[in-house]
Amino acid sequence: MIAFALACGDSTADPAGTTTTASTGAESTSTSSGSSTAVADTSTGSFASEVPGSQTIPPGLDLAFPDTYAAIEANEFRGDFIAVMTDFRSAAPAADFIAQANRIGLRTALLALPEGTETSALFADLRRSDHASFWDEGYRGAVLLTDSANFRNEHYHCEMGPDEIADLDHDFAVGVARVTAGAAASTAGM
Repeated sequence: MIAFALACGDSTADPAGTTTTASTGAESTSTSSGSSTAVADTSTGSFASEVPGSQTIPPGLDLAFPDTYAAIEANEFRGDFIAVMTDFRSAAPAADFIAQANRIGLRTALLALPEGTETSALFADLRRSDHASFWDEGYRGAVLLTDSANFRNEHYHCEMGPDEIADLDHDFAVGVARVTAGAAASTAGM
């Protein structure tokens, strides 16, 4: 997992306006001057498959995100996309990631949680990384980029066999890194 924070401006503050650093191991900043802030949590962004049926879906995703589900279904449940998970405060950075992905031809699936649902147990499968702690503390700009871990890779954390480097899609991983760098540059105004 790679997590980074990018802030442009002179001061950093938590949602209440006091200077702070989050305790998740990734630094998070929010600026009181209103400048751009983003936290990108790149979790399991290296496994992809163009095989139909290689992507499974957490229960209830079809009801909560019908358009995203329909797009995955229309693509025959291929695991060939990066999921972009965001809460209501993080729409702008998520849009930057998607724009960068579109620029290089990397498929995405947007999962934008409605306001007030980001801490719901109903979305437990969408909270399994460091981005959730930023949501919980009210930071804006926290986005998770993920290949969906065990919903695509049966060997994730050795669940059904060895989790080996040879199983990873290096071109896909490079694409995810390019998207992340491009979105960081966009957020920084570069």
